[in-house]
Amino acid sequence: MPYEIENSPLFKITSIHRLSEVLQLRVGRLRRLEYLTGQFKEGTTERNGKQRKTETPIRTMCRVHNRVQKLLSRIQMPNYLHSGKRKRSYLSNAVAHSGLIQSFQVDIAKFYPSCTWHHVYLCFIRQFQCSSDIAGIMATILTYRGHIPTGSPTSSLLAFLSHKEMFDALYELAQSHNLTMTVYQDDISFSGSSISESFRSEVRCIIKRCNLVPKRSKQRYCHGGRSPNITGVVLTSRGPKAPRSRHLALRQSIDEFDAAESEIDLRISYHRMMGRLSEIERVQGRLFDLKPKLKSRFRSRLKAMSQCPQVE
Repeated sequence: MPYEIENSPLFKITSIHRLSEVLQLRVGRLRRLEYLTGQFKEGTTERNGKQRKTETPIRTMCRVHNRVQKLLSRIQMPNYLHSGKRKRSYLSNAVAHSGLIQSFQVDIAKFYPSCTWHHVYLCFIRQFQCSSDIAGIMATILTYRGHIPTGSPTSSLLAFLSHKEMFDALYELAQSHNLTMTVYQDDISFSGSSISESFRSEVRCIIKRCNLVPKRSKQRYCHGGRSPNITGVVLTSRGPKAPRSRHLALRQSIDEFDAAESEIDLRISYHRMMGRLSEIERVQGRLFDLKPKLKSRFRSRLKAMSQCPQVE
């Protein structure tokens, strides 16, 4: 059951022994932070055709980050937040704007790398009212090379809490203009009957005042002449739909599945294809009973391959 931040075990920690109990980590290790801060694994992942850097906590640091994430996830967050919360997702974020005429979306450039050690330190001073030495320890544990790591389970909620004053200011601005606002990670969306240029300018100013940069290429204003695409979901008059790019990716996966000549290629292409199909169906429901048909084709092709004599 969610509780207010004042009831969190992370609230008002003033001694290292209390922090040790909360994090379930020995005091000796908390006093040797240099031992923990190197426990990250750097890597890359591909998303939407782009390579993205990842920084993932490992070993003891992984256990600590999972513990902190568990505690953060229990805190009652504002209703406008749709990331890092149970029963909330990019889909619920988009659906919150259904039926509204105009929309405006803005992404924050390099949001996690822009959330520095100092931001996290102030978060534990102001939001959690911890002592300065405890806030310093938490900031050191929860950052990597001076910023929030991209691969940590804590990153989404921690980045939000570190800039909660900014998000609350944006929400109050939206309320004053009778607009709906949602936040999903670094994506801030507004919708309503009318969104003026002066409102959009004020949104950008609030973000810049917090030393963050609104990504110019990801600022999208939809005045009602077409269906808006909000966090990867197209809001049409007939309900939410997956964007055309996802359907094209599914078509490509089906072609790869049909062209697979070995069992391992068949299995890889099958799982990729079904994953993309599931994403589409999550947004807009069953797609022409395609899933059972593809499962049947997979079983038939797998059986045929197993019966095919091996060439020596």
